[in-house]
Amino acid sequence: MKNKKYRFAVDVDDVLRSLLCNMVALYNEEFGEKLECQDIGDYSVETSFPKAKEKYGSATQWFFSVNAEELFKNSEPIEGAVEAINKLSDYGEVYIVTKQSGIMNKIYALEWLEKAGIRYNAVCFVEHKSMIRFDFLIDDYQENFRNVECDVAVIINAPYNENVSETYLKKISNCKKFVRFDTLADFVAYFENNFLQ
Repeated sequence: MKNKKYRFAVDVDDVLRSLLCNMVALYNEEFGEKLECQDIGDYSVETSFPKAKEKYGSATQWFFSVNAEELFKNSEPIEGAVEAINKLSDYGEVYIVTKQSGIMNKIYALEWLEKAGIRYNAVCFVEHKSMIRFDFLIDDYQENFRNVECDVAVIINAPYNENVSETYLKKISNCKKFVRFDTLADFVAYFENNFLQ
């Protein structure tokens, strides 16, 4: 197993960069709220940020179009994520696999990856992550595992996915194994202990 070159598909938002906490800070500033990241129990921004929907007609539009540049470019790397993904590149091919709506958000993602110093083989902007074949998919949103075929599905814990069960993930995907970690760095430690021995 030591000499195998693995293929890692890694999401950006809330796996590498702390988008959710930046969204919460932006929302709190705009609406005088005191939300914390842990309060966001639903992945839908329309549900989780109701005042943005009420005032602007669409929370999605307000976050990802009106405030996209500030939101995406100013989100900090999650602690240990840059070092962790760069370690993965020593063990195989790293593909950044992310959706990113609109051309400008794709550009912001590329600029952010460059600024953060993240090593990768390619960036894939896709609607459905099942379009790409890999050994590991590392993601925070359970629906991104739908119809995916991989050896190991790695879900990064977030307040909106804490109630997602392995049974559900097995039902929607064709992955052989499911593991959960708080951070990408935690997954890399697990990977080194279990796949490089």
